Parts: sequence; structure tokens; C-alpha cells
Amino acid sequence: MLLFVWCIIPLLLLGGLELGLRAAGYGMDTAPFQVLNTDRGRIYRCNLENLYHLFSRPVDTGNIPVEFAIPEGKEPGTYRIFVFGSSAAAGWMHSTSFSQMLQVMLLRRFPGVRFEVYNLANAGLNSSIMRPLARDCARMHPDAYVIYMGNNEVHGPYGLVTGYTARRGRVMTPLEIRLHQGMRRFRLGQWLDKAARGKNTEPENQGIPEDVSPEDPRLSHVWRNYEYNLRDMFHAAAEADAEVFVSTLGANLRHWPPQPDLIWDALSGDKQREFENNLLTGKSLEANGQWEEALHLYANTETITKSSPYLFFRQATCRWALGDHEGAHLLYDKALELDSFTWVRAKHAFNATIRKAVNGHKGHNVVLVDGRFALEAAAPHATPGDESFADGCHLRPSGMYVLARAFFEQMCPKMPDWVRQHEARDTPIPELADILELLGYTEHLDEDTLESLIRESREHGMDCTDTLQAELEDIRSHTIPVDYVRQFTLLYEIVKKGTEDIQIAYKFIQCLGSVPHLRNDEVYELLRHLAERYTFDPSFQHRYAENLRFRDDYDKLEVLYRNLLKYYPQDERAYLGLAPLLLRRNALEEARQLLSQARRHQIPEGACQCMLGEILRHEGDVSAITAYMRSLREDTNYYSCVLDGLKEALKRFPEAAAAQADALRELVSALYGEYKDWKVADILEALPGDRPTVELHLKIADQSPAPDLYSMLQQIAVLLDTWNRETRGTVFWQEQTRTHPESALRWVCLAGSFEREDNIQEAEQAYRRALEQDPNYTPALFKLGLLELDSGNSEHGTDLLVRATKADTAMAVFVADECSTRAAAFVDQEKMDKAADLYRVALQISPTDFWPQVYLGEIFENQGKNDAAREAYKKVLLQKPESPVSAQKLQDLLVKMNTPPEAILAEWQVLSGAHPEAAVPNYYLGMALECLGQLDDARDAYRRALNHNPEAEQAAYHLAMLEVRTGNRDEGLAAMRDIAQKHPEQVSDISKRLGEIAATFTGQEKMEEAILLYKTALELSPTDLWPQVHLGEIYEAQGHQEEAMNAYRDVLLQKPESPVSALKFHDLMSNMQTPHETMLAEWQAIVAQHPEAAVPLYFLSTTLNAIGSTDEAEELLRRAKEINPTISDVITAAGE
Repeated sequence: MLLFVWCIIPLLLLGGLELGLRAAGYGMDTAPFQVLNTDRGRIYRCNLENLYHLFSRPVDTGNIPVEFAIPEGKEPGTYRIFVFGSSAAAGWMHSTSFSQMLQVMLLRRFPGVRFEVYNLANAGLNSSIMRPLARDCARMHPDAYVIYMGNNEVHGPYGLVTGYTARRGRVMTPLEIRLHQGMRRFRLGQWLDKAARGKNTEPENQGIPEDVSPEDPRLSHVWRNYEYNLRDMFHAAAEADAEVFVSTLGANLRHWPPQPDLIWDALSGDKQREFENNLLTGKSLEANGQWEEALHLYANTETITKSSPYLFFRQATCRWALGDHEGAHLLYDKALELDSFTWVRAKHAFNATIRKAVNGHKGHNVVLVDGRFALEAAAPHATPGDESFADGCHLRPSGMYVLARAFFEQMCPKMPDWVRQHEARDTPIPELADILELLGYTEHLDEDTLESLIRESREHGMDCTDTLQAELEDIRSHTIPVDYVRQFTLLYEIVKKGTEDIQIAYKFIQCLGSVPHLRNDEVYELLRHLAERYTFDPSFQHRYAENLRFRDDYDKLEVLYRNLLKYYPQDERAYLGLAPLLLRRNALEEARQLLSQARRHQIPEGACQCMLGEILRHEGDVSAITAYMRSLREDTNYYSCVLDGLKEALKRFPEAAAAQADALRELVSALYGEYKDWKVADILEALPGDRPTVELHLKIADQSPAPDLYSMLQQIAVLLDTWNRETRGTVFWQEQTRTHPESALRWVCLAGSFEREDNIQEAEQAYRRALEQDPNYTPALFKLGLLELDSGNSEHGTDLLVRATKADTAMAVFVADECSTRAAAFVDQEKMDKAADLYRVALQISPTDFWPQVYLGEIFENQGKNDAAREAYKKVLLQKPESPVSAQKLQDLLVKMNTPPEAILAEWQVLSGAHPEAAVPNYYLGMALECLGQLDDARDAYRRALNHNPEAEQAAYHLAMLEVRTGNRDEGLAAMRDIAQKHPEQVSDISKRLGEIAATFTGQEKMEEAILLYKTALELSPTDLWPQVHLGEIYEAQGHQEEAMNAYRDVLLQKPESPVSALKFHDLMSNMQTPHETMLAEWQAIVAQHPEAAVPLYFLSTTLNAIGSTDEAEELLRRAKEINPTISDVITAAGE
């Protein structure tokens, strides 16, 4: 008993400490998956950010941790893939990843199958973190594990910045790692671990040092851990009956050199200097193309040391240049094996361990994908370089494509039978360009990535900087825009089929933000369906919320946020989104309850203070300012939203703003010091325009200029507005330029002040002084350029504006828009030549902006310069073939110029030939061909248009009509019904066109075809009654008098003032020798329903006359003429 007590007391103490720490809010839940029990079953919410709790110090991985909400159960027809690895698998050097490319390949090969791909890879992690993840994922009904990992194995037990190896001088065993991971699940364990680490929190690498020899015995333990983790992942997959596809790792041999100063021998000072001098001389020889001499020098340098990986790399480079690719490959490989820089380039030991783990696995569910071999096969002479790699181990899109294909080719034969039933064997593997177009990426690395690589190579003395710099300059001078319209069309087709997963759904909704003009009711219905499917995915829901906000659909938006908070009560963004909605409908008490709920769930105080500020501002309480200020001091993640609220509060309470001016300036200084964000100065707009406020604003503007021309102009306007509340604005800026004559910003503010006083000459002079201080200062170039244009000096003004856009290329469209705006003003003043000059300037500044060219065409057309107008519209279509406005203007102009149909066809053949993939030119080509009777070619053109853009409604409309005309009635009418359903506003036009085709069939005595078309027209547009009239005429001609009577009667009951239908109805009854009593009853029934209609009254009067009731007939005729005095003429005209 005593022993039991002695055992239980420590456990109770430990349990009490654990509960106390939890109650105090210490530590975090370290589980990577949060389990939610919902009405749809269990949902596993994955936040990979939790995995970094194992790191001994903070790490900037360059990645945004991925979040997924994974349903435990799968929808029918779903194949679920989990991807494991680190940054190379996550796609760190590019926004896409090989797993996304693999998904597109699988979707194309197996249409009808929904491939869910959850990429759990992230930067800095290694197999010791991926192993427990794989164990957890086994509960989620996986079909396949895809593994590409190993580059971070040497850094520490968990990857980057986990410094236990360096601190303890040995490698942790798998058992120690598992015990440590288990300990960290408890708050007490986290506290003890933190205490053991001490206060060392600097973000630097603490793994195996970079100078650890490849022969270091500790590495054998690393490979043992790596193999153990891989095998455990294989077993986890086997237990879940999932396949495993694990790849060997590739490495950049040719273009990522080892560090020059890495030598494993201990050299004396003289030898070290000789070695370094030889390297410098050798590189100089290389630069001059003296490869043989450099190679000979490097070979002699081996007498100093044979352990420099960089020396072997330089020899390999020389041999490569001399054409000895086999010898170069061997030397590159030797340099790789000796290199230890960060241990990220995969050596043979990495891949040997992978092969050993695969071969040692007893199950049949593991397939080795030889990614290294695939990358070598795709490289020149089997020696990979920057054609596939961005750095030592991270792949470019071209390399990702090679790796994705390697996985794809191994996965297809291993697919289960139910998947292979959907296989389209003849479908080719999509090309890289097609995949990137779908995913919305280009093949190039972005500027930030290249700048990061350049910094890294410089820091480590690597000589690949020049190549990277050249690439950076190339992409800056040759910007390749993403075709978001095309991307949206491709994604739309996948989403409409329902074979998307959360990643494609997220790309779809993200792409929609770039093409808001494509939003329509059908798209929003699709979004609603996606929002239902991904109810439990917060990232998607927040994106969907943006679309609801765009439509001002606040009721659905409120439901969305409430649902998020139901399952994710710690979702900070949901609280911040819901609070304004409650206040919008004056639900103050609910808003306060929401704030209390946020605090119960430990939402960051910054967000809570923001909500409080919103509530107080809504109530008209000046203390809202204090709440917002506290929010900003609390470091909320959404401080930009708080800035907006604070600005509004300061404007609402100007006296309080003035009273707290000192505190607000202090707050702005503190925020700027922390965020280095020029936007924090926006708060100063609401403060009194005194000297301290303006000088603080200037200080921020000096240190952090706005990032683009538009924002810089806003910044300058705020400075002018702030100070010019006082009466001596120009005097102040003159004083500033005297004190700071080197400041281009101050000279531009002085010029702006002169402009506001209409002192244009002084303004121009001040802008020139600004350019003397900084010749590329874009606000001065822009403002002076506009003044020069206004004064008629178009050549100099254009030169200045072009210089402004060269210094700030992203603002070319903005500058061109300003020119177009001024041009439009000249058009309103009927100064067409000046307007044309400005549109030409806009085109010179922003050649890809086609609107100025359209407006030029309109000016030429108005001036009667039709040939010039035609060329202007054609230029637009050659540059932007999907411009429906330009196409319609060109077509209308060609018709107006009485252009022969053959010449019109020739124009559209040229335009569609220049862009065979564009829908708009193919549509107009189809119309031109149809006009000339070339119906088969017209059909092909319409179909091409629809293949490239399924939403090209006019092409669909004309194709459907053509099918109807040429005998493909069922297909054509089905298409018509589909168009009418999608575009109800077009049903009247569709009905009219069907009636025209039916009339043609009637003239050809194809009565059954005509009847079908008239009935379809009535079905689509029941309020258009002419088809019913024509049906009556056909029935009458066929001798089907009762059907004809019914048709005319139906028209009159819906539209009693139809004189044609009434006359046909009356004449048919007369021709049928219908008894007068029956005719009288027919007209009385119609009049009873429409007593105020003149036409039925007229014919009722005629019928009464025929039976001798003249008095009654005269009374009805009088009533008819009161309603329509010209009724007799109307009936006469209807009979002609």
C-alpha cells in the first residue's frame, strides 16, 4: 500500500502541474491534426505550422504552412493521395509543385475520377516529422503515399534549426526522437524542453556543422534513422492498404558549386594562399575561354590538396566546355560527394538508403520511382543543371514536370481496377506549358526567389551569382503575364465535372478574383456548390467569403462565418469578419457576445480590441479610438484592417484626434519601427495638419517610399492635403526644400503646391529640380510629363512618361490610363487630333493595353477615316484576339463600308489564322463562312470557338441555329434550350430566329420541321406569340382547321389586341361556315376576358351585325372606337 502511495503521489503532482499549465494557457496543442466530429463524420484539420514546435529556434522557412480539412470518409469515385517531404516536394522555389503537375496528368488520363492530393510537405522538415504524419494519415483512407524527401536529414533530428546533434555531439536514436516527440505533447514536457534549451532563440542553423566530413561516423546514424522512418511510413501505408511511391533524389551537378573555401585537408598559410591564387587565376582563364590552360592549372593544384570539392567542380566545368562530358560528369559527381554545404544536395548515400529501405520492406505495396535517373535522362549528357534545378536541390517547373512524369508512369499501372475503368489510354500526357496554363503559373522563377538565391550564393562565396543575376534581369525585361481568362476556362471545366479537389477548387476561386468580369449566376452557383463540399476548409471558406462580399450577400456571409466559428472557434478571421456584419444590422448585443466568445477562446487581444473598437465606433463612443490604438499595440495579424477602423474613428471624432495627437504620432512611430510599412502613416491624415505631423509623415515617406507610382502619388496628395489645411502650404514646402535640397519628394510636394495655386511655370521648375536630385523619381517624371503634354510639347512629355514607366514598369497601365483619361476629355471637347495624340502616347507607354487602340479606331471612324479605323481594330485583335468589342466594331465597320462578303471572309481568315486558339475570331469567321453558304466550314469554325471557350455564347447560338437549318434538329434544339436556360435574357431573340428558320422551312413545304421549330420557340418564350400565329397558318394550310382555331384562339386570349390573329380567327370561322351563334359565343368569351380590348369588340360587333343585332353591334363598335379611334384602319391593314 505504501509503495502504491509513493508511486501515485508523483503522478498526481505531475498531473496537477499539467492541468495547471493548461489552465494558464501555457504551451500549445502539438498534434498536427485537429479532429472535428461533424454531421458529415470526422474531419481532420491539418495545420503544418504545428510541426515547427519541435524546432529549437524560430526558422524562416520561406513557406506558408499548408492547411487542409480532410474528411475521414471519401466521396465515391475519389482516389486520395498524400505527399510527404520537405521544401523540394512542397515546391518552395516556385509556387507550383510536382504533385500539382502529377494531379493534372492523372485527371487527364483518368477522366471521371476525382484525385484528391494533400501535399503535406513543407520547408525545413525531415523524415522524423513526416513519419508520425504518415501514421496519422493512415486513418484517412489513403490510396497512395507519394514520398520525395531526404534533403534535410543531416541538419538535426527534425530538420533545419533543430540543434540537438551539434549540442550533444551525437545523433539522436529513433527511440530518443519518439520519446522527445511524446514528451512535447504535454504542456509540462514543453516547459521542461524550453527550460533545457535556455534563452537561445536566435534563428540560426544548429544542425551538423557545414564542415562535417563525408566520412564523419555520425552520418551512419543519420542514414539509420532515415531508413527506419521510411520503413515505418511504408508499414503505415500497408496497414491502410495504400500504395507507396517513393522516389530517389536528384541533385544539381553542373550549376550549384560547392563553397570555394571548403577544404578537408589542414593547409598551412602559404599553401592556403597558393591554393586561393590558383583558383583565382584559373577562373580568370575560364572567363577568357582558355579552358585547357585552366584545366592544367587545376590539375597541378591537386598537388596542394585533393580534398577540395570546389577544385573538382572547376575541373569538371573545364572538361564540360571542352566537350569531355563523360569526364566532366565523373568530376561533378566527385565534387558532390565531397561537398557538405548544408548537406542538401543528395549524395549517393541518400539514394542508397532509399533503395535499402524499399528492398528491405516485405510488403508488395512499395514502388521505387527513380527520380534521379529521370532528371539525369532529361539533362544534357545525363548531368543535371539549371535546366531542371533552381539551386542545389529545389526544382524548377521543368524539373518538377520530369519528376511528376516519373511518378505518373509508375502509378498508372498500379491503379485499382475501378480507376482503370476510366482510363483514356490514347490521351497524351499534357505538356508542361499546358499544365502551367491550367495552374496559372509561368515557367520562370519569380523575382523574390531569384534575389534570395543571389543573396545566398554571395553569402557563401559561390560563383553562380552572375548566371542568376542575368536570369533576374531577363525576367524583369520580359514580363510574361498569366492568361487568367484561359486559366479560368480550364479550371471551370474540371470544377464543373466535380473531379476537383480542394487545391484545384482553391485555385479556381483564386483565379476568379483576377477575372471578376466572368462572374455570373452559373459561376456563383458553382461556387455555392464548392462551398458546400468544402464546408470545413477554412481557407476556402474565407476565399468564398470574398465573393459573397463582392455580391453584397451579407446574409450568406453571416451564415458562413457562424458555421466557421461553430467548428473552428479560434478562427481569428471569422470573428473579425462576423463582427461588422452584426453591427451592420444593429445587432449590438450579439456583437458584444461575439467579443466575449472570442476572449473565451483566447483570440489574440489585438483582434479583440479591434472588435471592441468597431462596436464602440458604431455606438458613437469616442473610446473607440483607444480600443483601436490598443489593438495596434497588441500586434494583431490584421493590423491593416485596424488602421482603416482607426482612421474612420479619428475622422468621426476630430476633437479627440487632436487631443491624442501626440500619442497617435508615438503609436505611428512605433508601428513603423516594427512593420516598416509606409501605410501606417495613413493614420496621420486624420490629425491636425501641424508641423510635427507632417514631419513624421515625411520621415516615413523618406525611409519607406510607397512601392509604386500610384501609391507615391497618393502619399504626396496626403502630404499636401495635411499641410494645406493651414494657409501657407507653399511657404512650408519652400522651407522644406531649402532645408533638404537633396529630397526629390519635397521638391515634388512644392511643385504640387504650386499646381494647386495654378502657378504652372513654377510647378514645372520645381519638378525639374526634383529630377536633378533623382533622375528616375517617378512622380516627378509623371507629373512633369503630363504638364508637358498639356502645354503641347508632346514629344518631351511622352519621353518623360516613358522614362517613368521604365523606372516603374508595373505602373505602365496606370500612366497609360491617365493619358487615356485626358484624351477622353479632349474627345468631349471635340479636339480629336489632341485626343488621338494622347491615345498614341498611351499605346507607346503600355503596348499591351488595347483600349487606347480601340478609342483611336473610334476617332478615325468618326472622322471618316475608315481604312485607318479598320487597321486600328485589327491591331487590337492581333494583340488581344479575345476582344469582343474590337471584333464587333470591325465587323460593323466592314458592313458599313459595303465590303464584299468574300473580303470580309478574308479579313477573318487572317485574324483567326494568327490566333487559331482564340474563340472570338473563329466565331466571326464562322459567320462569314455561313454568309457565303460554306456551312460545313462554318460549323467547324463555331466548334473551334467553343472548344477554346465553352462560354462563347454567340458561337453556341449560331452553331445551334446552323444545326437546326442543316437538319441536325435534335442536337441544335437541345443546344438552344441549354442557351435559353443559361441566358434567359436571350429567349426572345432565340424564339424569333427559330421562327425565321421555320418560315424558310414552310416556304420549302417542310411543314413538320416548321411545326417543331414553332413549338420549340413557344416553349422557350411563351410570351412571344408569333410562332403560335404561324402554327395556325400551317394547320389551316394543312386542313387541320380545329388545330388552327385553337392556335388563333390561344393568341387572342393572351394578346387580344392582335389584329392579324383576330382576322385569321374570324375568317377561318367564316370559311368553315361556322354558325353565327358559335362565332358569337367565341367572341363573347374573348371579350369577357378582355373587355377593354378594341379588336375583340370590333369582331363581336361584326358578328352581331351579321345576325341582325344592329343596335348592339353599333354600341360595341362605338366602345371599340373609344378605345382605339383607328380600329377600322388597323383591321383593314391587317388584312392587306
